[in-house]
Amino acid sequence: AQNPAVYATVGLIGSATPAGWDASTALEKDANDPHRWFLPTITLTAGELKFRANNNWDVSWGSSNFPAGTGLQGGPNIPATSGEYSVTFNDVTGEYFFKNLAPPTVYASVGIIGSATAKGWDESTPLKLANTNEPNNWVLTTYLQAGELKFRANNNWDVNWGGTDFPAGTGTRGGFNLQVTESSYYTIQFNDITGAYNFNKLNPVAYESVGLVGSATAGGWDNSTPMVKGADGHSWTLENAQLTSGEAKFRVNNNWEVNWGGTDFPAGVATPDGPNIPVAGGTYTISFNDVTREYQFEVTSGTTNNIVVLSPALPTADEPVTITYDAAQGVSGLRDASKVYMHSGVVLSGPVGTAWNNVVGNWGQDNGLGEMSPVPGESNKWQITLPSVREYYNLTGGVPAFRLGMVFRNAAGTQTGKSEKDGDIFVQLNPGDFVRFTAPTAAEIFGVSGQTLQLSAEASGVAGSISLEINEGNGYQPVAQLSNSKTINYQYTLGTATSLQVRVIAQLNEKTVTSEKGLTIILRKPNTVAALPAGLRSGINYHPTDPNKATLVLLAPKKEFVYVVGDFNNWQISDAYQMNQTPDGEYFWLEVNQLQTQKEYVYQYWVDGVIKIGDPYADKVADPFNDSNIPTSVYPTPVAYNRTQNGIAAVLQTGQQPYQWKFPKVAGKRPQKEDLVIYELLVRDFLGSHSYRDLADTLTYLKRLGVNAIELMPIMEFEGNESWGYNSTYLFAPDKYYGTKNDLKA
Repeated sequence: AQNPAVYATVGLIGSATPAGWDASTALEKDANDPHRWFLPTITLTAGELKFRANNNWDVSWGSSNFPAGTGLQGGPNIPATSGEYSVTFNDVTGEYFFKNLAPPTVYASVGIIGSATAKGWDESTPLKLANTNEPNNWVLTTYLQAGELKFRANNNWDVNWGGTDFPAGTGTRGGFNLQVTESSYYTIQFNDITGAYNFNKLNPVAYESVGLVGSATAGGWDNSTPMVKGADGHSWTLENAQLTSGEAKFRVNNNWEVNWGGTDFPAGVATPDGPNIPVAGGTYTISFNDVTREYQFEVTSGTTNNIVVLSPALPTADEPVTITYDAAQGVSGLRDASKVYMHSGVVLSGPVGTAWNNVVGNWGQDNGLGEMSPVPGESNKWQITLPSVREYYNLTGGVPAFRLGMVFRNAAGTQTGKSEKDGDIFVQLNPGDFVRFTAPTAAEIFGVSGQTLQLSAEASGVAGSISLEINEGNGYQPVAQLSNSKTINYQYTLGTATSLQVRVIAQLNEKTVTSEKGLTIILRKPNTVAALPAGLRSGINYHPTDPNKATLVLLAPKKEFVYVVGDFNNWQISDAYQMNQTPDGEYFWLEVNQLQTQKEYVYQYWVDGVIKIGDPYADKVADPFNDSNIPTSVYPTPVAYNRTQNGIAAVLQTGQQPYQWKFPKVAGKRPQKEDLVIYELLVRDFLGSHSYRDLADTLTYLKRLGVNAIELMPIMEFEGNESWGYNSTYLFAPDKYYGTKNDLKA
C-alpha cells in the first residue's frame, strides 16, 4: 500500500497566474480526499505555470501539456493559454485539468497539415465534425505517409496544436510536430478543447480491381469500365471518361458482390450497395477511394459528342463562350439549312437537372434572337458567341449555372435539330465555388400567418462556416450558422411581412461566396370548407338559366389550396377567387360571376402556388406558344392569349349555342366486323391544309376506294402543332391545328 505524503497546501505559481512567480495561488483541498485539490475559478494570462506544495520549491509538478496532462515532480513549466478556468489536481497521480469556463471557441474548420498529408505543408486537409451538435470534436479517415503533421484551425497558423506522442496523446497549442511512424490509412479523432487526439490505424481490404458501371458508361450495366489503382492500393482513377446522361456505380472485380453508390453528383461519399449515382453527360476525370468512399467526377469537357462543342470546353457563367452546332449530327432536320437559330435556357437546379430557366428564343420567329452564323469553310456547322452565360440569360449575380439546355431550329420553327435521342441537348458549365438556396424553389410563397417556411441552402462543398440571414425591411439579420457543413436550414414563421430578402454566406477554403434571393409572400385566408353543390361535376359547369356565371370544379386531392386566375380577374390573385374545398379534401370549386355572355375567357388553376394548369375537362385551350402559327384559313379567330410565363390555359364561354347536327340520328348502320375496311388517317399528313373541313370534302374519295370506316389518329390537344397526336395534353379539347370543334362535328 502506498503512503503518499500529505501536504498542508498546494498552489499554482508562474507567469500565467495572478501572483506571477513570487507567490502561489492556493488550491482548495477536497474534504473527502487529502490528495485531491481544486480551484473553482482563476484567471490566467498566456504564460507558464507549475503546481507546488507548501508554497515553496521543495516539491513541485510540471508538464508540457495544457489544458490537461500528468504532472511530474520537478517537471517542465506548463504552457498556459489565457482564459477563465476551474482547476483540478491530484498530488499522487499528478493528473490535472484546466477547464475553460468561457464558452469554447468554435472554429470554422480544423484540419491536418504536414509532410504526412496529401497536401504537405501548403494547405490543410480539413477534418469533419463527428457530430453537428458537438462543434469541437473532429474526425477524418485518410491516408497518411510516414512523416510529420500538426492540427490547425481555419487553415492558418494563428491556432495550431502539436504533440510528442503517437498514435494517441494530448495536443498543445504551438506544440511539436506529430511524428507519423507508418504509412497507412487512419481514422483520426481530435478534440479542439482538450487537445486529445487518436490515430486509429486501419487494415482495409485490398481489391484486385474497381470499375465504373451503369447506363452512363460505354459498357452499360453489363461490364465495368476498369479504373487505375493508385500507389496506396485504395485510390482509383479513370481519365477522359466519356459519359452520357444516366446513372453509374462503382463495383469490385466486375461483379456485384461489393459495390458503392450515392445520391450526390459530381462529388460525394458513397455507401455500400447505395443508390445509383445520377450522372450528367460529359467527359470526366473520375476518382474514387474504396476506404473513405469519397468520389469525384471532374469535368474536362461539357459534351460527349460532336453535336455541340463549347469554347472554352468548360466555361464559367462569367466568361465569353462560343457554341458550335453540327447540323449533320444527332436527329436533325437542319442539314443544308439556310438559317439556324438556337433556342436555349440555363439549368440552375444542379449538374444533372433538365429544367430550363431564363429561356432565350422566340420559336417560329425570324427576329435574330438566338440566330447563329455559318462556320466558314465547314458545311452544316453553325456558331454563336455569348458575351457570357450570365449576361446572355440575364442571370442574377451569385446564382450558379450548371448546364445549358438547347435545341436548334430553322427560321420558321418547322425543322429542328436535337440530340441523338431526339431530345434536348445539354452541355455542362463550370459552376465554380458556390452557395445557393434549395428551398423554397419558387419566388412566390403562399401561406397563412403563423405557418412556417423552410429556408434551405447548400454549398458546393463542405464550408468552414455557412450562415443564413433575413431582411424583412430593416436590414439583414443572422438567423442560423453552422461550421463545417455543406447545408443549412431554418424555419421562418410567416407573420405580416409581404416581401423578404434572404442571404446565405459560405466560407469555402479561403473564398467567401454569397447568394441572395427575393421572396414575395402572399398571405392567403384559410380554405372555406363547403360541400360540392348537387349536380356539379369536374370541369366547367355552365348554368342554363344564367349565362353570366359558371361553376368550376377541380379534383385535386392532397393539395392545400387553389386559386382561379384568368381574364375575368385580370390574372390577379385575390381572396374572392380562392376556391372552396370539399370536406373530404378531394375537390375544389368556385362559382365565377359577372361573366359576359358568349365571351371567351382564358383561365387557369394555380395550385399550391407552384402549379399552373388549365382545366383538364375543358373543350378548348389557349396555347401561347403555338396558336399564332395556325393558319387563319384553318382556325380563323383564336382567342388572344400570350402569357408564355403561365403556359397553356383553358377557355370557358357561357351562352354557347348547341350545335345543329345535319343528321341528329345515325343514318345507316355499322358494317359487320368481317366487312370493315378501315383507313387509319392522320389529318396532318392526309391533307396539305390539315383541315377538318377539307377532310369532309374528301370522304367521297375514300368511299370510292372501298373504305367504310375511318380511324382518326389522336386529334385531342397535343404538344406543339405537328404531331401524330400521342403526346396528348387535354383529352376533351380538339386540337385547333385541324380546325374548330364545330368543324370536327360538321
